Amino acid sequence: MFYRKTILVVTGFMFAAYGLCYAQMNSVPDDYYLFPIKPGNRNTLAGTMGELRSTHFHTGIDIRTGGVQGLPVHAAADGYISRIAVSPNGYGNALYITHDNGQTTVYAHLKEFTAPVKQYVIGEQYKRKSFQVNLFPPKYKFSVHKGDTIAHSGNSGSSAGPHLHFDIRNDKQAVLNPLEYNFEEIIDTRAPEVRKIALKTMDKHSRINNRFGRFEFNVIKSGNHYIIEEPIQVYGSIAVELYAYDRQDWTKFHTGINEIVMEIDNQEVFRQVIREIPFSKSRNFYNHINYRQLKETGLRFHKLYVDNGNEFDFYTTNKDKGILTFDTECEHELVITMHDTYRNRSFLKLNLRCILQSEPIVDTGIPGLDESTYEILDNTLIVYSVIPENVRSVPAVFFSGLSSYLIDASYTLDNVDVYLWDLTFGLPDSVELCNTKEYFSIDAMIPSAKEYQFYSHNIEASFSKRSLFDTIFLDVGYDPDFNGTGELFLFGSDQYPVRSNIEVSLIPDKIYPDRDRTHVYSVDDAGNFYFSGGTWDGDKIKFKTRTFGAYTLVEDSIPPEIRPLIINSEKLVFKINDKLSGIKSYELTLNDAWVLMNYDPKTRQIWSVKLDEKQPLEGRLVLKVTDNAGNEKVHKSKILSQNQY
Repeated sequence: MFYRKTILVVTGFMFAAYGLCYAQMNSVPDDYYLFPIKPGNRNTLAGTMGELRSTHFHTGIDIRTGGVQGLPVHAAADGYISRIAVSPNGYGNALYITHDNGQTTVYAHLKEFTAPVKQYVIGEQYKRKSFQVNLFPPKYKFSVHKGDTIAHSGNSGSSAGPHLHFDIRNDKQAVLNPLEYNFEEIIDTRAPEVRKIALKTMDKHSRINNRFGRFEFNVIKSGNHYIIEEPIQVYGSIAVELYAYDRQDWTKFHTGINEIVMEIDNQEVFRQVIREIPFSKSRNFYNHINYRQLKETGLRFHKLYVDNGNEFDFYTTNKDKGILTFDTECEHELVITMHDTYRNRSFLKLNLRCILQSEPIVDTGIPGLDESTYEILDNTLIVYSVIPENVRSVPAVFFSGLSSYLIDASYTLDNVDVYLWDLTFGLPDSVELCNTKEYFSIDAMIPSAKEYQFYSHNIEASFSKRSLFDTIFLDVGYDPDFNGTGELFLFGSDQYPVRSNIEVSLIPDKIYPDRDRTHVYSVDDAGNFYFSGGTWDGDKIKFKTRTFGAYTLVEDSIPPEIRPLIINSEKLVFKINDKLSGIKSYELTLNDAWVLMNYDPKTRQIWSVKLDEKQPLEGRLVLKVTDNAGNEKVHKSKILSQNQY
């Protein structure tokens, strides 16, 4: 958030690194890879590489399978199976094939593997006594040829519907764009679509239409061109954000825009070209988008500037990382060009008019505001003060430590005065407006790239050098009467993304008799609880988190539920569920021998897989299911042999 003053000058972009990367990717012949689903037949996608998801850039293409499971999945090229993963979440059942060119293709959300691989996996699962496995077969144990059927498509893992997720990765396992390999099965003649653009002031001296803040503007479409009719007034340091997406022929799904270029007065100031995403930097996604807007509205805006802490290297910018500065009276043309992989292009044009002297704002104020309030935008505290009728604007008195500061309103919106305070100057305790004092709940300024220890009566936190992308302003709170009987711990604002774990200790005022079954749960706006864990250390319970927000402590003494669906000598199927802390583990034995049970959290079902298909399931059955709070449920029954019926 700490931005230095910028000038609108663009000098010599160096595209050598980008050109080399692109040349290496495209040194692979166009026909090297086979489309893995119904090769040679027209198909459509539900997702593309570089698409903005809720928590990450999508890493490959999602190939539609017509809403069904069981389609043959073909090896894209010669090679060998180098990895096999089975998980109830994520990619579900997945295969990795390493090819002669050093690249790897990934096939995910599979229903099942072909027979030799399936038997190998089942054997390893029985050997390890675990449904979830991550296997690395010996090199060339499973050699494959281009076009071989290696599996069948499915809906396993964290899949929202039947499809095949398909990745191509380089020799460092960074994901590449599969559509760069010219699969003729996919047709795309549709250009990217723009929905909104946002402009944002980057320090307290900057203005957009004479205001401070972030403002969204709707666009008017004409073909592949989008415009904003009225010029936008700007002054100072301004950042641009874009809400846009791509669409392909014959599909309703929103997909990704890999290349976005921003120019002002025909000078390029920002370019992103997403053709490679390293997994080690994947969490930087939260700093590529406007994270606060994602949390508040669900909309995913590309930042057309490189924010502090963003370590992705697929940007080329002016020397100020894409931030624009306007400090002379002039009118500028801003043009944003969007390219999809198939080089379909869209254009957004708008005029920016630099106004050096603020003009009076004629406005209806802030809708719904009937009393003073405040908010924080990056490093600036914004205080809104409602002016009583027949009263003129008056300076506000800000108190910080033992000092006080008299500050005039920066501007007025009808009946609301707006005051701006630079938080890098210091953290104010309170402000006095019209003989009324308001206190701020800003407990600490936490810097990024430094270790920091925070202490309060009910919350302590340890920040590592990698915890934060950028400086944050932390507020904490405590409610001793949450839901009538509990207590709520407020730890920061979820407008801030977190890069890596923060170690947090909650110090409750209430007593919890059964600490072994009392854990930390995050609480969303709808009042839903999500298990976060934690271990007790004296009067504190410690846990790790990558999310700011509300937390509570809950004792879970209710065991999981087990409901038998099928029990016979050929198949066992159960439904398992836990209503609070969630399922941690399950184990089924027959005559004390471990039995493999596959698990699908979406249906909450587990089902048996035999090591020997000819061997009937019979004898004493014991199923133990344990939740994350340590509660255990046991089901016992007996499966009679065929001779006993």
